[in-house]
Amino acid sequence: MDELGQLQVQVSRLSSDVEYIKKDVADLKVDLRRMNDRIGVLDDKIGAVDARLYKMDKELTEKFGGINEKFGSVKLWFFGLCVTQAASTLLVMARGFKWL
Repeated sequence: MDELGQLQVQVSRLSSDVEYIKKDVADLKVDLRRMNDRIGVLDDKIGAVDARLYKMDKELTEKFGGINEKFGSVKLWFFGLCVTQAASTLLVMARGFKWL
């Protein structure tokens, strides 16, 4: 009988332990659902930020797209300026050395 009594005590202890485990698992499930909800909200916010960044990128591309064309004309103008400056320097030198 003593062994049978110990067996019943062990079974009752195991069943109470199982109840605690079930409660812990239920708490973990609730926490996991809350985290999933928060992750869903963060995903929505990140999606909104991504959309805004895409829109900004598109606007900046449109706004500064013409700069390459303008930069080409500025390079040409600067090259002409450098050639003119070099020619004027040579002219001043030629007159200074009385070559002209």
